Amino acid sequence: MRVLGSDTSHWGGEIDWHKSTPALGFTYFKATDGLYWIDTQFGSNQDECQDTGLPHAGFHWWQETQDPVGQAEHFIETVGLGYKQYIVDVEPKVITHPYKLKLLLDKCEALSGVKPAIYTSANYWDNFIYPKPDWASQYDLLVAHYTTKRNPTLPVGWSTWKIWQFSAYFYFPGCDEVEDGDWFNGTLEECRAWFGNYVPFEEECPPCSGMMEMRVIADKLYIRSGPGTSYGIVGSLLKGDIVEVDDVGGYSAWTKHSRGWSAKSTSGITYMVKV
Repeated sequence: MRVLGSDTSHWGGEIDWHKSTPALGFTYFKATDGLYWIDTQFGSNQDECQDTGLPHAGFHWWQETQDPVGQAEHFIETVGLGYKQYIVDVEPKVITHPYKLKLLLDKCEALSGVKPAIYTSANYWDNFIYPKPDWASQYDLLVAHYTTKRNPTLPVGWSTWKIWQFSAYFYFPGCDEVEDGDWFNGTLEECRAWFGNYVPFEEECPPCSGMMEMRVIADKLYIRSGPGTSYGIVGSLLKGDIVEVDDVGGYSAWTKHSRGWSAKSTSGITYMVKV
């Protein structure tokens, strides 16, 4: 059994994950690069995948010429704790001793409590990592290999793969750009368990007929210009405030009222209730 998913970065532009989630089993997206850079779409991708419940993880692009410990700190601090999976993208351009990469992997594990997975290809790993480490198989493998064969070619040190990036020309709903297509090596239940943050997807509610009132039960609730955390903040509501809701849309947990859009609930936390 295999589960279809995709991976993305800022090159994919702004993705409507509300449309993407029903079509995908999982995704992983770029979070950081080197010591300082943060992908410009990371915050939006992370927030909205959390909103829709799509299994997901962030990845770090390893820079072999920069401090590995500092890179690990930057990666984990940016993504945050509580994830079951963290991914390190290994695509070196020069011959690299594996001890530098191991420093990064060990620091990631020390900070997060999670042994990270490694994304690479046979082309990169076999030609640029030297000497070959004896610890590779300790890490789950995300392998890149664009082929029409039934299975990918694996780098030296691994005998199996967890995720196979099989194509760089993959389209899915909600994304206007071409992205990477991936297979998870297992059942849908195993895929969800591996990522560890699956939440059942709630279909978008149809537009409300007539008006209804909702009361804020959170201490403070932002008002945004659209249905999602990627939209700008235009105001706020306080606990006890009552607003007339004239539409429900965008991500299923967002409501439109006379002053803008506010989250009704996200990640199992409720902010507004019907009066």
